Amino acid sequence: MTMKRLLAAALAIVLGPAAASAETKDFARLRNAAMESAHRGAVVEAYAAARNIMVGRHVMDGSFLSGMIALRYLNRADLAAEHFKQMAMLTDEPAEKSKAGFWLGRALGAMGRPDDARKAYFAAAQHAHTFYGQAAAARSGVKIELPAAAGRLAGASDVQVALASAEGQLARAAQAAGDKALRNAALKRIASGDARRLVIGCGVASEIGAYDYAVDLARQGERNGISLVDCGWPQVKIGWTDPRGPRELVWAVAREESKFDQIQTSGKGAQGFMQVMPGTAQHVGRRAGIAIDPVQMRINRDYNVAVGSNYLAGLLAQFAGNPVLAVAAYNAGPQRVNEWMAARGDPRTGAIDVIDWIEEIPFSETRNYVKKVVANYVVYLAKRTVQSASAGQ
Repeated sequence: MTMKRLLAAALAIVLGPAAASAETKDFARLRNAAMESAHRGAVVEAYAAARNIMVGRHVMDGSFLSGMIALRYLNRADLAAEHFKQMAMLTDEPAEKSKAGFWLGRALGAMGRPDDARKAYFAAAQHAHTFYGQAAAARSGVKIELPAAAGRLAGASDVQVALASAEGQLARAAQAAGDKALRNAALKRIASGDARRLVIGCGVASEIGAYDYAVDLARQGERNGISLVDCGWPQVKIGWTDPRGPRELVWAVAREESKFDQIQTSGKGAQGFMQVMPGTAQHVGRRAGIAIDPVQMRINRDYNVAVGSNYLAGLLAQFAGNPVLAVAAYNAGPQRVNEWMAARGDPRTGAIDVIDWIEEIPFSETRNYVKKVVANYVVYLAKRTVQSASAGQ
C-alpha cells in the first residue's frame, strides 16, 4: 500500500463516519496494510500511517502499532519505548498494562538497558492472569504466582453463608431449573455493592454451576484489580476428553468460547461448551467413522466436549504439540494458520518469535482469541501445579 493510500486510510479513521463498527473495520484494514507494508520494506510509510491514527478510540492500538513497527522494522527502540510508555500511562486495565510493560521491556533490552528491561518485565509479570504478564514472567525468569487477593476479601465460609441465604437458594433453584434470567437476578443481588460481595458472588456462582456468570464476575474483578482465580477459572467437571490433549487446554478453550455454557449457540452456528461448528463436528465424525448426533451436540455437554476435544487434540497433533498454533487453528482453521506461517515464518523453528507471530495474525478476533486462551491455559496449568503441591504435603 502506498504512502498516499495509507495516510488516506488513517485520516478516514480520524475524520470519517462516527459509526464504531465501520471505524473498527477501517482500523483493522489499516493495521493489516501497515504490517504488510512494513514486512515488504515500506517501513517509514507504515510507521507514519500508524502515527496518524493515535487519536480517539484507537489511541492505544495506534500507540502499540507505532511502537511495534518502530522496534521491529525501523530498529528505533528509543521511539518504540516512548510509544509503549504512552500506552502504560493511558490505561489501568491489566491486559493492556502488561502488554505495554512487556513491549517496553523488549525496547529497553534492545537499547542495551538490561536492568531497566528487567524492571519493566517484572512490573508486567504482576498481572499473572494475562497473556503478556505471563510472557513477561517467562522473559524475566519470574515464577508465575497466581494472585490471592480474593482470599483476603472473603473466604469459603462467607460463600457458604451466602448460599444458605434466600438469594443463594433462589439462585441455586433457578440454575437447576434452567431459568437464567432469574438466576442472574439473584446472583447480581449477592454480588453487587463492593469488592467483598463481588468475591462472594463469584464463589456462589461457581458453586451452583453458573460458570458463565462466575467468569463474567471474574472479568469485572480484573478490571477493578480484584483477583478471582479460584472461581473465575473453574475446573468444570467434564466427561471424556481426548488424552492426546491436556484437559487444561480444553478448559482454556471453553472459557473463552462459551464461558462453559452448553446451551450457547453463536451467530455463526457454533454449538455448546466448546462452540463446535456443525461442519467441524461432521468432519470429526467422518474421521472417526461414526455418525455425530447434532441434537446431542446442542444439549449434551459431555458429548460436545468429546467431539470438541478430539478436534482440538487433532490440531495439536497436526502442529507438533504447539498450543499457540493449535488454538489459532481452532478459531480460524488450520489452512489459514499454514498460510500465515508460509507468509511470516514458523515460530516452532525460530524463524519468527512466537509473540511476533501472534501479533502478525491479520484477524483481530483470532489474534485476541489466541492470547486469551493461552493465558487461560497457563492459569489452569498453574492451578494444577498448586493443587499437586498441596496434595503432596
